[in-house]
Amino acid sequence: MFPSASEVVEWVSKNKDWLEGQLIKHGVLFFHGLPINTAEEFNDFVSAFDYPSELYLGGGGPRISIVGHVMTSTESPPNFVIPFHHELAYVTKFPQRLFFWCEQPAAEGGETPVCLSYRVYDRIEKELPEFLQKVKEKKIRYMRLLSDKHAADFSFSYQRGWQDIFDTEDREEAEKRAKQSGTEILQWREDGSMYTVSAAFDPVVLEERTKKWTWFNSAVLLHPSIYGDGPRPWTSLYGDQTEIEPEYLKAVLKIMNEEGAALQWNKGDIMLVDNFIALHSRNSFTPPRRLLAAMFS
Repeated sequence: MFPSASEVVEWVSKNKDWLEGQLIKHGVLFFHGLPINTAEEFNDFVSAFDYPSELYLGGGGPRISIVGHVMTSTESPPNFVIPFHHELAYVTKFPQRLFFWCEQPAAEGGETPVCLSYRVYDRIEKELPEFLQKVKEKKIRYMRLLSDKHAADFSFSYQRGWQDIFDTEDREEAEKRAKQSGTEILQWREDGSMYTVSAAFDPVVLEERTKKWTWFNSAVLLHPSIYGDGPRPWTSLYGDQTEIEPEYLKAVLKIMNEEGAALQWNKGDIMLVDNFIALHSRNSFTPPRRLLAAMFS
């Protein structure tokens, strides 16, 4: 359909309002067969939508900047399944639109399943009403232990160091940015790590454009019981800092998985996700696999 990346970019520029309308209607758009072959061309593609670009501080996911708006989607190990989540829903400032581009599909697995958050909310309301009432009343907090990236035992596998999370080497400035990102309790540990507990966030949000209630939080993503392979440097809590019952979160994850849909990545495929309307995840995979990403307001 399009013989060159430049023609794709030109088409997007002329049709971005229509594309935005389709995104709001469906929550996710999947582009297949476009002649987008390099990170630079992917950057041109996402830039053509003319979405506002901001620096999102507080996100722990390990990423590497590539070019322009483009970064790696995640550097988490291939065997690690990332459960359904809204990107950066555990901080105060989060992106609204997410792009993923497949530079190298996995030898096996590695899909990016998506599901509609309002459908997840509707099922929780019907199947787990007592849990929904509890989180509405108590809200949700997130506890994270952010390592010093200069520590001898630092691992980049699951979470960046606080220096990269808050884009500074200065502790005082890191504290300031952490609080701007929603941190309410902050303590420095002897090993140089930063212990944080967020303010209490509302776990459900009325999406203004669709007028639908969404399950907009990171309770599942940041609860250790979901992973089942040892402790993690994070957890989700009720707003009164009591523990969330793992059986509730596992039931929510089951609903997400049942509502989710996944397409196998092919080289050059692009996915655009509305972060308010849809959740996304990542299946484990057999390398090689390389997805690049870009985030916008």
